[in-house]
Amino acid sequence: MKKFFALFLILGVFFASCTTQSPPPAAQQPPAPEEKGTLSLSISSQESYNEDSDVSQIMVDFESIKAIASDGHEPGLTVNEKIYNLLELEGEKDGLGSTELEQETFTGLKVTVSKIQLLLGNGETVQVELPQKEFSVENNFRVTKDSETNIVLYFDLYSIAMQDGKYVFTPGMVKLFGETQFGEFMKAMEEEEEKVEGELEKPRLEQFVFPSSGTSGENAELKWKIASNLDLEVAHTAVHWDLTGGHGENFEEYANASEILTDRTNEEFTTGIQLPQVEETSTLFFRVHAVVNVPIGEVTPAFEELHLYSGEESIIITGQEETQEFKEFVVMADDSKFDPNEITVSPGDMVRITFNVPTSGVSWGGLDMRSDYFNTGTIKPGQSKAVEFTAPASSFKVRSYWPSSSVLKATMDVTVE
Repeated sequence: MKKFFALFLILGVFFASCTTQSPPPAAQQPPAPEEKGTLSLSISSQESYNEDSDVSQIMVDFESIKAIASDGHEPGLTVNEKIYNLLELEGEKDGLGSTELEQETFTGLKVTVSKIQLLLGNGETVQVELPQKEFSVENNFRVTKDSETNIVLYFDLYSIAMQDGKYVFTPGMVKLFGETQFGEFMKAMEEEEEKVEGELEKPRLEQFVFPSSGTSGENAELKWKIASNLDLEVAHTAVHWDLTGGHGENFEEYANASEILTDRTNEEFTTGIQLPQVEETSTLFFRVHAVVNVPIGEVTPAFEELHLYSGEESIIITGQEETQEFKEFVVMADDSKFDPNEITVSPGDMVRITFNVPTSGVSWGGLDMRSDYFNTGTIKPGQSKAVEFTAPASSFKVRSYWPSSSVLKATMDVTVE
């Protein structure tokens, strides 16, 4: 009887376990929708190039372009299989490609160029040297879900320049803009060009060269040119000066004047001023004044006097006992480089740097050299300007900019040791 009861319990448990229902499997959650937006990348360059250049095409071939995310990862972008001629762009944009990316913030692009070739006017193809095939361009942008973000890769045409007899690419002159930034940048470039073209329509003073300092009794030589699109008579030109300064364009306010010179436009004028005797360091202030006879009317030949004035410039005068020895340097600066791009001085040295800006390889508005110790102001193409300073205890950099847009063009090292 006990055995039968035990067997009955075992069978009851078995049938109970067989009839117990298992819980239904958990329902699977649908995958979260991807939050992606579109990044559209274009390429552009400036509207005009050096008219004297023998280059007829600048062909750029890209190997790859990656976006640099703020967290460091670098998704690749779709790039059209196309070789781009920078000279054909003329300020317009040409599409490089569009890519769908996850919604996030990016800090720039990593660009790899496979080759750059130039086609010269004589039909010769020249390979451009690429010191860096891969380079980064920085500017923050954000890709947003279900929207399109437009950015522009801007190639400064002067990023390709002749160095030591060969063409070399300088990637530091390539910029990255958002669409609005690009529009503002091109507008500033256009306004600068229109301003300069307007100035070129009338005679103007340029290539003004003079010493920044001198010693009492020395003869300071000053040179300038009155440029014009026409061959015109220069009826009067002279340097007006005194030790007071602060005068307006009325040259009669200056107590002294150099000899009066006459000639034609586009000729160089040279005169000398004997620096006056001073007991202590003083400043000689001066302006160049010129009178040019310009034609008026179309039928009867007639002329009117056009008065031209330079800005007020100055020369530091030291007494014979106070003469200081300067370490002097002459530096050429254009849109792509300084030459030399490094000078070496010692702490406490009195340093004088004369910056010469050539008439080629430079944008119309010239350059502005800036550092922590001086700022030259605008130096127009064909002009020079000297700066003086006492060398500090540590090295520093000098940077050149386009004056109107403050676009960085080149960097030079002042090494102090």
